[in-house]
Amino acid sequence: MKNPKWIPTGLVTYLIISLRVAWGTDYHVDSVNGRDGASGAVGDPLRHVASLSGQLKGGDVVFLASGTYDQPVRLTDRGTPDAPIVIRNAEGHDPVISGTTWELDGASHVIIEGLTFRRCLSPAFVFGEDVCDSVLRRCRLIDCPPPARTNLTERTGWLRAISAPGPSAHRNRIEDCEIQRPYGGYYAVNEGLNIHEANHHWIVRGNRFSGYMYGLQLGVGAQGDPPAYILIESNEFSDCNHAVHVKTSDNIVRGNHIHDMRHGYRGYGTGVYIRGGSRTVVENNRIERAEWAGVRVNGTDHLMRNNVIIHTAVGVWLSSHSYGAAGPGNWVVHNTIADSILPIWLEGGTQAHVFNNILAADKRRGVGIFVYGRGMTNPAADWNAAMYKRMAGDNGQPSARLRGADCNLFFNVTPPDFEHLFEEDASWHRHYRTYGKHNLEADPRFIDREDGDLRLRPESPARAAGRTLPNCPTDLVGIDRPASRPDLGAFQVTTE
Repeated sequence: MKNPKWIPTGLVTYLIISLRVAWGTDYHVDSVNGRDGASGAVGDPLRHVASLSGQLKGGDVVFLASGTYDQPVRLTDRGTPDAPIVIRNAEGHDPVISGTTWELDGASHVIIEGLTFRRCLSPAFVFGEDVCDSVLRRCRLIDCPPPARTNLTERTGWLRAISAPGPSAHRNRIEDCEIQRPYGGYYAVNEGLNIHEANHHWIVRGNRFSGYMYGLQLGVGAQGDPPAYILIESNEFSDCNHAVHVKTSDNIVRGNHIHDMRHGYRGYGTGVYIRGGSRTVVENNRIERAEWAGVRVNGTDHLMRNNVIIHTAVGVWLSSHSYGAAGPGNWVVHNTIADSILPIWLEGGTQAHVFNNILAADKRRGVGIFVYGRGMTNPAADWNAAMYKRMAGDNGQPSARLRGADCNLFFNVTPPDFEHLFEEDASWHRHYRTYGKHNLEADPRFIDREDGDLRLRPESPARAAGRTLPNCPTDLVGIDRPASRPDLGAFQVTTE
């Protein structure tokens, strides 16, 4: 039949080609009933996914039936933004990848979803060189690497569930995955996910990490502060040594639930450890029960905003490290820190701005903001001398200083001695001594402290007690803060 005169022949050809690309081809793989050399049709499934490598095109979908897949897979195929390549479980099936490694190498626009990786080698999944715009979604990585009686030490190499060495692996996403193994204790030298430096603009969202030394690490040791632009959002981290370990710059750690960080090879448990880099934002997180610190910071120009930190030895610790000290330009604002031994601790030449926070303890503690200097004794040493013996006396570090600390509420902890903090520098003393005049000592009136609800009652003295700060337009749950006199802490008061 001839084409209607009102439809150009070229347009028809274009539409047919476009639809063919968009639809692609469905392939079926069955490790139990498939065969080598099969067509991949519904009634003639392939046995191995690897047999499709290099043959897939945009719009193709590969369905895996239930069974165990123990062959390595390396995919170099490229989809398109409108027609990605999809590799997923067949409807109602639970395929298990075991004892091997899957790798994307030079691939782009590939979606891997609905698979279980169980007891795979290290790493179970790899984002290799030039892998871009690809997604690992709704997958389970269980016991990857497999638990051992004694984990390997750092001298014999790191073990990882997901590794992204790249380089130049950009704009990839890891979403809604479960990445867990039993926590291995002191010798657990392993990571749930490592995104090396030189890989940019990733999104890690909605995942559950459990049982790793580092749940997630950005960078592998570079000290050049490479920018990464990675968003770590709405994940849950539990039973790790450090949940998020950052060695790159320009990242956002937002809206995560971090709890039960434990003792391990790199020290006591920490929620977010910014070990290097600059300009990372840590905001809107809930961090509970970390043996060492809720947030520990090296580097400069970081922002800690709208976080709730509960039951940690230290709430926010701006510290020194071989990578350098927490330098000037770090801001700790609008956080609610409750039931920590030291809500805020500065040492090692650190300089910080501390405003509009609530610092509360369950019983009478020491100072709310401890600024460590030569010859000073760390109050936390009385609580755990083994943990803090390095910081218990004069260790030769330069004194830390506050660049400003005002409009903070202290409950069961005392405000810092501002006269002491700035007396070493007369000009600083004159300029900043008034910054403490709006601090409060009062009960913040949480809604339900025992149940962990640290929102504020309408009668809270923290209401309208803050100062206007740049880049703080909303609270932890997205409620707008007023242009002047915001409430203190992570939450604006609600009257609902």
